[in-house]
Amino acid sequence: DWERPILHGVRLYFGKGRLEAVAADGLRLARYQSAGPVQQPEVEVIVPASVLRDVKSLANWRGLTITFPQPDEDGPESEQGSNGTVAAKRVAFDYPSGRLVARAISGRFPDYEAIIPAGTRANLVKVAREELDRAMDRAAVIAKGENQIVHLEASQEHGTLRVWSHATELGD
Repeated sequence: DWERPILHGVRLYFGKGRLEAVAADGLRLARYQSAGPVQQPEVEVIVPASVLRDVKSLANWRGLTITFPQPDEDGPESEQGSNGTVAAKRVAFDYPSGRLVARAISGRFPDYEAIIPAGTRANLVKVAREELDRAMDRAAVIAKGENQIVHLEASQEHGTLRVWSHATELGD
């Protein structure tokens, strides 16, 4: 939905000794947390996903510093974000050979925490990335048909992760 640019952004949050990145679209939700710099005040910024792809291709995340530059003369540097954070209007990605400055997407990021009900017990499944990639590729061949769905089924009892899809004409 290109009429709502916030859905094409990644929410970056810096504070409480951590960095959190959240991206969502109509079907998927991804959240990454890492120990990060302590920001006072806490800062959040919604960056276009395309900007982060550019940063990755330019800097490969090595030696990267993220700052929130002052605007020239176009108003205040930030506004009130959610939960008392400061919402930056610009973000700069400084890397060893250059700098990329982007305008943040203004607006309120969807309440992604409401998607997963409180009290839900999460289980952690560790898999070899290469094996999962190969299994997903095989299942995606079948999923290209009518439903385009790949299923993941974890079994705590057997310690397995089953990756499968179904097409009426092909089966599982």
